[in-house]
Amino acid sequence: FTTMVKEGPKKKIKVFAIAWLGFFFGLAGFTNVVAYMFPIEGYLGFGIILMLTVNFLKTGRKSNGKK
Repeated sequence: FTTMVKEGPKKKIKVFAIAWLGFFFGLAGFTNVVAYMFPIEGYLGFGIILMLTVNFLKTGRKSNGKK
C-alpha cells in the first residue's frame, strides 16, 4: 500500500492517517461491515441493471432507425 502513495512531504501523514482509519474500521467487526455493505451493494446492483436495460433499449431503437 505505501508504495502506491505519491512521494512528497505529506506521504508519512497520509500513510499514518489511512492506517488509523483501517484500524478503526477493523474494530467494527467483519459481520457488522458485511451487514451494512451487502444491502448497499445490492441496491447499487439494481440501479446498474436498470441503467443497462435502459441503455440497451435506447441503442436498440437507434440501430433499427427509430428514435
